Amino acid sequence: MNLNHEPDEWKPPTEFVLDLCHDSTPNQVIVARIPRKGTLKATLDDLKLRLARPVEDEYRHAVGVLLVPNLNWSIRHRFGGLEGPDKRLLNSNLQGLYLSDAIQTLDFRLDRSGVELKSAGGAVLTSTSFGNCQFDRPFLILVKKRGSESRMLVI
Repeated sequence: MNLNHEPDEWKPPTEFVLDLCHDSTPNQVIVARIPRKGTLKATLDDLKLRLARPVEDEYRHAVGVLLVPNLNWSIRHRFGGLEGPDKRLLNSNLQGLYLSDAIQTLDFRLDRSGVELKSAGGAVLTSTSFGNCQFDRPFLILVKKRGSESRMLVI
């Protein structure tokens, strides 16, 4: 309470979650300024809880200025831990084969016109006792924790 009867100074919120276009389909872009938790999963769980809360009507369209940084990333990651002749495939139909290359690329752009995301992956199977195997038709790559149903990457 301000005892001098002067209007309280307005301060911008330090935490918020915004759905940039509440009726976009099939994709949704959310920007959030929330405290970092101990893990990415814990932070995403917190975000999910915040999104589940009802929005008061007075805040539904309260954003006057939205400043979002321009982002343009191109990331290439090599999964070296999956590669090498010491990591032979266990599938009986692929015995003797191993991944000599396992790569994923990700291109991400965010600016005032929207979001663009492209991802691609590739793998090269190699064998000392087998002909070349080429992934030149539709194929699937699955990376997951062994013994778990949770998937980390599906291409």
